[in-house]
Formats: sequence, C-alpha cells, structure tokens
Amino acid sequence: MAKRNQFSMSSEERRLRHFSVSFKTEKIKEIQQGKTKVSEICKEYEVSASNVYRWIEKYGQMKKKKIRMVVETESDTKKILLLKQRIAELEQIIGQKQVPNRV
Repeated sequence: MAKRNQFSMSSEERRLRHFSVSFKTEKIKEIQQGKTKVSEICKEYEVSASNVYRWIEKYGQMKKKKIRMVVETESDTKKILLLKQRIAELEQIIGQKQVPNRV
C-alpha cells in the first residue's frame, strides 16, 4: 500500500481533486476484470484504498445487478432436505399428541 511520503502531491492538493463517475467506473471495471489491483490504482492516482473500496461499493457491477452468489454442495442440499422432512415429521407427531389433550 502506498505510504504518505510516496505521494508527490500535498494532502491539500489531493483533497481538492474530484474524479468523474466515468473514471471511477472505468477503474472499477479494470479491477473486476483482473487487469489491475486496488493497490496499483492507489499508487498511480494517489488515492487511498478506502476511497477505491467506496468506489467499488458504489459503482461495482455486482452491486448494480444485486447479484448474490451462494455456493452449496450436494451434501448440504441433501442435509437440508432431510432436516426439513424431520421437522415435518416432528410437527405431525406434536399435532397428534395435542389432539387427545384437547378432548
């Protein structure tokens, strides 16, 4: 990660800069495609990593598509189905035991 003494601009000059939305989205696309890294963008444009991660959060493709990736193995799926069946069986048993108590 870039250190403050490596920057050529003063902190005041860096604060006064503004990057366009098109610039930010272009850099985020490069990161998501694996063409560049966050640290490289930080060094090249003298931007903090936290700012780049904010750009990713705001302009990243995964955020726009609201995609959520869930990886589930076959054994997990089988286990979930078995547990759901067991819950249904137990609910049925509880229901049968409560019927005689009401009479």
